[in-house]
Amino acid sequence: MRVFFRKKGHRVIYTAAAFLAVLSVTGCNKEKIPEDELSPSITETAISVTEELPAVKTLSTESYFIGTYEADSTVTIIPRVSAEVLSVNFEVGDHVDAGELLFTLDDSSARIALDQANAGLKSAEAGLDAAKANYEAGQASYIAQEASNTATHFAAAETLGKIDTTGQQLQVAADSAYVQARQAGLSSDSAHVTYDFYKDQIRAAEDKREGLTAAESSAKQALDSAQSGLSAAANAVTSLSKIKEQYETIPATDSGMTQEEFLKTVGFNSVEELDAAIIEAQGSLTQAQKQVNTASSAYSSAQSALVSLEGTIDQLYMQKDTAGNTAESASLSYSLAGESAELARRQKSDFDTYTRNTITSQALAQVIGSDQQLAAGGAQVRASGAQVNVTSAGVDQAKASVENAKTALSYYSVSSPVSGTITEINISEHNMAGPGQTAYTIKGDAPGKIVFYVAEKTAKEMKQGDAVTLEKDGEEFAGSITLISDEVDTSTGLYKVEAQAADPGLSLPFDSSVKLRAASRKAADVLTVPVDSVYYDNDQAFVYINDHGTAVRRDVTTGLSEGGFIEIKTGIVSGEYVITSWNARLKDGSRVIAEHDVGKKEGNDIVVVID
Repeated sequence: MRVFFRKKGHRVIYTAAAFLAVLSVTGCNKEKIPEDELSPSITETAISVTEELPAVKTLSTESYFIGTYEADSTVTIIPRVSAEVLSVNFEVGDHVDAGELLFTLDDSSARIALDQANAGLKSAEAGLDAAKANYEAGQASYIAQEASNTATHFAAAETLGKIDTTGQQLQVAADSAYVQARQAGLSSDSAHVTYDFYKDQIRAAEDKREGLTAAESSAKQALDSAQSGLSAAANAVTSLSKIKEQYETIPATDSGMTQEEFLKTVGFNSVEELDAAIIEAQGSLTQAQKQVNTASSAYSSAQSALVSLEGTIDQLYMQKDTAGNTAESASLSYSLAGESAELARRQKSDFDTYTRNTITSQALAQVIGSDQQLAAGGAQVRASGAQVNVTSAGVDQAKASVENAKTALSYYSVSSPVSGTITEINISEHNMAGPGQTAYTIKGDAPGKIVFYVAEKTAKEMKQGDAVTLEKDGEEFAGSITLISDEVDTSTGLYKVEAQAADPGLSLPFDSSVKLRAASRKAADVLTVPVDSVYYDNDQAFVYINDHGTAVRRDVTTGLSEGGFIEIKTGIVSGEYVITSWNARLKDGSRVIAEHDVGKKEGNDIVVVID
């Protein structure tokens, strides 16, 4: 048996025989034996300490900022035209609804301009009607001239076939018609080759479409498989997290199932093994998400390629149709050219048959006169057609002028584009107003916002929806962050942040300063220990761990501190007991005993406290 005496932070251990000897000496006079008189050979010194397990907490550091209360929207009303002010509605401080008339300007000149534009439109439409009538009459006359010209040419052909000159002309015409027929034949062949080319391109594209369709189907199957893997990974993380929550809710002193027993029922030998499984499941979840992203990108690419190919196929079909029409037209042209060549050959034969007498001049004069009349008629028709186009453009221009005049007239009655409070009026009745002058300034009804600026590091720590506390004239108001700019403000070198009060009815003077308190740094779900349990060796932070009765120094990396606790980033794990009491004799390797163990009987050992 061993007996433990505790006095002034020391634990003294005696054997049972030594303890009986002490009792025999002190039993009558009940005097205490000074500790320094005990035999060192039978004593062992231990330090009484308090200890705690690291706690998982969320810490944050708050900072103060100065912001400005601003209207969420401010609208400036500026006249678009210069005119005399006829009426000014409302006064500064009045509330207006969107669409309410703010002021009117003298629109007499605009109305005159609108009347003139309407008159110009009617005149242009009348001119267009006359031009169309003239064009239609010219077309009818030209059709009659074409018939007369055809008859003249037939008559002249019969006459000119009887003279040598006409014979030579007919020979040239025959040769030319032959060349044109050859050229038309080549064009027809080329058009058919082009048509066949597009047919081949369509077949190749349709073959490619089958491959892309199969690729799209494969990409869709891969995406579905990846999404199934992602769902399975998410379910695994959820299940393991629930086990961890159940484990943490089992009290350490519960007489029922212990935390270790609970872990074994779900297949884990220790909480470290469970944490490792959670980390592995979270890694699988991250990998599954990456696979989903990759498969989704591949599927989108396959779809885009297929859509692009469909567009290409449609374009090829249109080009094939165009080439087919061209080939058909070329074939017709070739046929017509052949007929023209044949006609020229027959005319030459007539020349060899008929006489070449004095009727040549008359025949030529008749042909030339007829051609000139036809050309003049054609020119007149084209001129009248151009006149129709010109007058039609004039009508369109007149219509545009009417619309412009209507738009300009609307500028003389100005209504509020928003609902809000008028903060400024800079015009008055019977005075001039113009585009260079702000007439009204209206601050919208939307709740005001508090604008303040923070450094880049603080902006990255904040997020939309974070709570803030507003302070104004000794009062505090709850609020939240509504906007964090992702671009630095060039005038301040900081990032703009906007917040709004939780109470939408809160009204503060616009452009007034407001003090805010908001979290500038955060550390969520981290291991923490009491601040007083952390020691420093120069710049190195460390704690002492109670390792089965021995104090063990652990160098740690610290983070945020709040409310008497400090974040421990590295150096300890959640299941280790940290010594939280101070003692001048405490050092690495010291024997320690937790205060809650003093006075307990453990086997043949007895712990006795000496006051």
